[in-house]
Amino acid sequence: MDKLPKLPTGMKDQLHKQALDIADWMVRTQVKLDKSTWDANRGRFIYTRKRSTGQKVLGIGWTQARGIMVLLTAYQSTKNPVYRQAAQLAADYLRGMQQTASNNPLHDGIIWEEIPFSDHVYVRDTSEVAETFCYLYKVTGDDEWLWRADVYFDWYLRHGVNKQGWPVGDVRLPSGEQKDMVGSYQIGNGKLLYRLWQAMGGTRILNKGFKPIIQRAMSEFFSPEGGMYANPLVRSADAVKSEMAHHGGRGGEAHLTLNDDGAGVTLLCAYKATRQQAILAQLETYAAWTMTKKTPLPTFSGFVSMGNFMLDLYRQTGRKDYLQWVLDNLDAGLLKLRITDRKSEDYGAIKGEDEPSKGYWGGEQADYTNMRTNAYAAMLLFKLADPKNWCPGYSAFGWDELKAWPKMKKSPQA
Repeated sequence: MDKLPKLPTGMKDQLHKQALDIADWMVRTQVKLDKSTWDANRGRFIYTRKRSTGQKVLGIGWTQARGIMVLLTAYQSTKNPVYRQAAQLAADYLRGMQQTASNNPLHDGIIWEEIPFSDHVYVRDTSEVAETFCYLYKVTGDDEWLWRADVYFDWYLRHGVNKQGWPVGDVRLPSGEQKDMVGSYQIGNGKLLYRLWQAMGGTRILNKGFKPIIQRAMSEFFSPEGGMYANPLVRSADAVKSEMAHHGGRGGEAHLTLNDDGAGVTLLCAYKATRQQAILAQLETYAAWTMTKKTPLPTFSGFVSMGNFMLDLYRQTGRKDYLQWVLDNLDAGLLKLRITDRKSEDYGAIKGEDEPSKGYWGGEQADYTNMRTNAYAAMLLFKLADPKNWCPGYSAFGWDELKAWPKMKKSPQA
């Protein structure tokens, strides 16, 4: 089944405008310079900003990637070239974050985490960059972007996974030492692998990259209640030593994830690739647990992350209660968080930072505006308002499921 949301025209128009308001915020706050060689920050988005003071941190790899997903969807929805140009500017920054054709195997294909030659690579984050290369390839038809994603996948298999094929959390540089981690967010590496498999075909990506993630996710990560463990080694709230600020829950459910960072949609990708009914059954149990949650949630990113998954599952199954849960919680979980002061540079964006404010400039977390929550929110709004241009970010669908891929003829570096 492929069921698209059908909302009243007036509601769709309003949600579409609100999605574009977030895209406009990304365009407006992106670093732009006429003399591009004077500042290497050209093209970067906001990572997080304290609105009351204007203090800000500029985006890193995943921030750029997530913003590009939104802007390409805004372009697909409106054909306004401003959005595509901003996405290209952000992509130019990412191009400089990847090293290719290196005589050092550790560096060949690597995507640096924060700046060129950072001392580490968070594999989940850099996989999101490579996933976005797939979307850039889809929109532009430029072979370079798919080639870059494929070269990263080779690096990922050499250095980014452990002996069991599970993605490690961190690769330290220059040693290449792996820091093994077990978190629900790591399942989201599979989003890249699914898109790369769609574009290139074959069994290598599925067997060596995708399947080890899915097997562990299915066997270890789901609680008896149907929720997803933030860390399957920590199976009760009492055992949580420190809450996962922008992934895990709070209080009695601190061991379960609210923002699964694409884990749910990755498993739906796996179902679509393999048609294993056990995967879909587990996702429906996960959805039933999700529907016990009501907004506002204790994390700003929780609802908008959950909502993207629930819309995907609605599209797959046609179950109206999944769509209804999103609509019932949309106001408190997203719309009431919009910044409506037209004089603010953050007009139209969503407020709220889940990372502890003491790591930035202190104060209330609602005084911050960040890319994480805004990207999730824009993706969700576009899926509701313009489902025929379904955002492929944080989804197993999108842009006609990306079936009409152009084919890469040869390496652009050959």
